[in-house]
Amino acid sequence: MSARGNICALLCASGSQVVSKELPYLNSVLGGVEYVKSPASVTFKNQGKLITVYDNKIAFNALKDEKETEKIIEWLNRKISDAWNKKDEITPCYKCRR
Repeated sequence: MSARGNICALLCASGSQVVSKELPYLNSVLGGVEYVKSPASVTFKNQGKLITVYDNKIAFNALKDEKETEKIIEWLNRKISDAWNKKDEITPCYKCRR
């Protein structure tokens, strides 16, 4: 399976779906470089990669292989969960940080 196919398989298998109300919190925690309200998405950089999180998918650039894909998805799932679990302590950010 290609890395792209693996991303879809991992997201579907884990039941992962980010709801748009989580994105401003993720933007705040990860320092997004672009936040779009409609359709909801946040883009940020991590280890030289651009990652865009939508409410129903995640887009990456320049991934090396399936192992790197899995690591980033696991990391991102933790970050999303942590941000949502601590939402009462986080000020959501609805702006870009260019």
